[in-house]
Amino acid sequence: MTRQLVILSVICAMLAGCVTQPPQTKDHADIAGLLAQWKEAFVARDINRLMSLYSENYAANGRNKAAETEALKAEFKGGIEPDALIIVEYATITVDGAKADVAPISISGKTGSASMRLTLAKEDGRWLVVKMADK
Repeated sequence: MTRQLVILSVICAMLAGCVTQPPQTKDHADIAGLLAQWKEAFVARDINRLMSLYSENYAANGRNKAAETEALKAEFKGGIEPDALIIVEYATITVDGAKADVAPISISGKTGSASMRLTLAKEDGRWLVVKMADK
């Protein structure tokens, strides 16, 4: 049953992403590149590479960048399965000036699934994560 829910979640994310993608701009392409790097670092559990994509101004769920780093380290040690499926490719990217929202980002594994949203800011010409939250 869990496997069926994961497959259904992936299909829904794919369909939603295909329907809602806005026209491609340089910002969209840059953000898609950041998402690919984020996913690679997340899958590799490379906390240093992952956190290099986060702004020093990161603030979410009462945590700053340092606290988020520790929370993710803990998740990598015991929460998120090493073989979890992470889908960023079908997220909708919404750019508004120097801010952007990216959702859904899906993480699915044997113990369940989650959908989250990244909020990005363009700082010194580079897009960085400033917030991560449940969708």
